[in-house]
Amino acid sequence: MPLHTANAGDIDVLVVSNVPGDSERILRWLGDPATLQCRWVRTGSQMLDVVRSSRVPVVVCRTELPDTTWKHILITLQEFHVPPTVIVLSDNEDIDLWTEVLNQGGFDTIYKGTPPDSARHLLRQAHRRWKRREEILTARKMNPRAAEIAEEQLAG
Repeated sequence: MPLHTANAGDIDVLVVSNVPGDSERILRWLGDPATLQCRWVRTGSQMLDVVRSSRVPVVVCRTELPDTTWKHILITLQEFHVPPTVIVLSDNEDIDLWTEVLNQGGFDTIYKGTPPDSARHLLRQAHRRWKRREEILTARKMNPRAAEIAEEQLAG
């Protein structure tokens, strides 16, 4: 699917889905004009290629993909210096899935019936969370004490 961004190097949200209609739904969620730049891929291996070559703060992935599952994606992404924030996309609201995603370290779940304003807010929050983690890791490298203060503020 095409890259929906003015700068091919900037990807705020990477959607991993082989389900028809997901791309249009997510474009509606992002709004017009979209404040977050988005790209779509169909498989977990395509996702890894993009994450390895680009800065990707948020990954939205289907529960099941042709070559993997959301759990495997979450585990695989933890290998990166600043892992993308993961949101799991499903067809229906599912409290058990939501609980499992949070317990496994994912950010949240989203389903196709989510109102656009709520979805847009969730995507922005996930992006902000990743950006804050990136800032903390950068601060830690430059000044270990500054990073401790930033982490205390994030936790509080």
